[in-house]
Amino acid sequence: MDRVADVPAHNEGNRDPADFALTNKTLVCCYVCRLVKSRNQFSDSGCDNCKNIIGPSLSFEDYTTPSFS
Repeated sequence: MDRVADVPAHNEGNRDPADFALTNKTLVCCYVCRLVKSRNQFSDSGCDNCKNIIGPSLSFEDYTTPSFS
């Protein structure tokens, strides 16, 4: 009962933050609420948080950016 669970994320604590961006090139961020999803998810369902603000007439490319941290 004194064992600590092995958690892979804890073993990789010294990873370069740039690795995340390089391996997740399909992720984009909403300009309004900063929600991060894949391009396909935004294309399919828009922003979960801003549907009432943005509306269906805008393309997801008009309110998202691939540049975020």
